[in-house]
Amino acid sequence: MKIKKNEKENIIECLYKSSTIIKSTYNLGTRVLTITFKNGGVYKYEDVNIDDYAFFECSESQGKSMSVIKKYKFEKLDKENVEFLIKEIESITE
Repeated sequence: MKIKKNEKENIIECLYKSSTIIKSTYNLGTRVLTITFKNGGVYKYEDVNIDDYAFFECSESQGKSMSVIKKYKFEKLDKENVEFLIKEIESITE
């Protein structure tokens, strides 16, 4: 479930309270969606349709809605340290 959303210029960034997904960043200009998982894994999905992104963002369960995103070409990026994101999410949901 989405708990925080920031929009600046062509970038939409969201934080989620989810068992698997912690953050997403969607670029409206390039249609690139980057998803960060709780384990630090980061995946970049190319040419994601805005309707599919909106479905993913607004879903009650981002993990379950990944089925609409998995059809896109993706690249696995380097792992990130997500401790600060987890703390931010905890501070929002407490």
